[in-house]
Amino acid sequence: MEIHNTTTIQQPQPNDLVGWRVQVGGLATGFEATIQARIRDGNGQELASMWCMCGSGTGEIGQFHMEIELPVRPETPNGFVEVFEENAAYPHEGPYGGAVSEINKAVVPIVFGTNLVENYTGYRHHVVIAA
Repeated sequence: MEIHNTTTIQQPQPNDLVGWRVQVGGLATGFEATIQARIRDGNGQELASMWCMCGSGTGEIGQFHMEIELPVRPETPNGFVEVFEENAAYPHEGPYGGAVSEINKAVVPIVFGTNLVENYTGYRHHVVIAA
């Protein structure tokens, strides 16, 4: 049986430069309308996490948005945003038999501006013309 992932991260986009407050948004559905988000550094260490509501909790896909604040400066310049639904099934129940704890997971690679520049708040586009 093929299972379709219902989670889409629309913000940030892959390899976006992010600051101390990471805006995470997209489309998802979750058990009782609850989804989880987590930010990891390039070593896999969890830096911050948050949950929010989306959809109606009965399988409808809805929009979500959350702002996750980084409590510490990441050790690596690269990292990941993960958004997923927690499997609510008890052991040996439900379509996954309780064996999967994170389902409908989407992962987007990001770059921590806070690792590259200590007081990073944003960036500007510049046009460079070779002389």
